[in-house]
Amino acid sequence: MELEPKPQPFLIRYSIDQKAAQEMPFLLSDISEARDVAHTTLRFALRMNDAQNGAADIFDVHGAKLGRMAVLFDDTGSMDHEHWTWFEGEKAPLQ
Repeated sequence: MELEPKPQPFLIRYSIDQKAAQEMPFLLSDISEARDVAHTTLRFALRMNDAQNGAADIFDVHGAKLGRMAVLFDDTGSMDHEHWTWFEGEKAPLQ
């Protein structure tokens, strides 16, 4: 019998355009799920704020930075595009 992973706390700090960063805590199973949540919620926040770009820094329970998710919406051409990138680790760029 396989046990479900024990949820662990993650903190995601969102930065959208030039607005002050906001933080949200989440209980998630692992970093992969934290990245998925960061991507989904960041996309939603960008759309709600009518913004083109933003980032989400992910931290563990001890405050160590696990990485950064950056998203850019490009609607300048005939077709809309979304570009996103994951930067691994404490020294992730775009700080």
